[in-house]
Amino acid sequence: KPELEEVHATVSANKQNFKKGEEVVVTCRCNGSSHITFDWRYMNQKGKISNGTKVLTSESIHRISDTETEFEAHYKILESSIIICECQGIKDYATSIVSVYLTELNDPVEIFAPIDQPLEQESFEMICAADSANFSETAWYKDNVLLEADNTKTVYTNLSNNSVMRVLKFNWITKNDTGMYECQALEKSPFFSDSDEVKMVNIQRVVKYIDVGERPPENINEEIS
Repeated sequence: KPELEEVHATVSANKQNFKKGEEVVVTCRCNGSSHITFDWRYMNQKGKISNGTKVLTSESIHRISDTETEFEAHYKILESSIIICECQGIKDYATSIVSVYLTELNDPVEIFAPIDQPLEQESFEMICAADSANFSETAWYKDNVLLEADNTKTVYTNLSNNSVMRVLKFNWITKNDTGMYECQALEKSPFFSDSDEVKMVNIQRVVKYIDVGERPPENINEEIS
């Protein structure tokens, strides 16, 4: 008989962005116990949590091994939401969450940059954009440090009808600015743990590497008289 281990939960969706009425396929894998019970929960953007089975069109269970089970659920999306899967063992349980977005954009969070290899001493601008229906704010990070305005760059927020954008503009970019830049977008809906009432902030991240090139020497045409 397999020994009882710590229970783990992993949840995923067939994709992250959906048009209204499209089918969402959510897969939750539970492992660590030979006696697993399972529960779906569904939280909308207003923070209301309901039983996930109320929105399902179909579901199936696949026994992978003595201590691992996979649950698959299908439903038609009507609003952005967080899907919560809970795996309950004999003495332990675990939860995992995945966000799905109802949006007209291609990606819920994107980085827009004119080029990946700007030349040093040039002005250079990037935009971290997120769907404003699903996200409340965006921010820029480099090497895990929040980027703010200083004497070399400007950082500010722009809003449009469907996007919240954080603009990062270098007055003059240098070789020291080479590196991995991360665009972070904060979801509007927090997830509250049932066990400890801790607010879990869900953040979506997109990264882009910028390689600042050395400016070539200027050509000086000398006239020979």
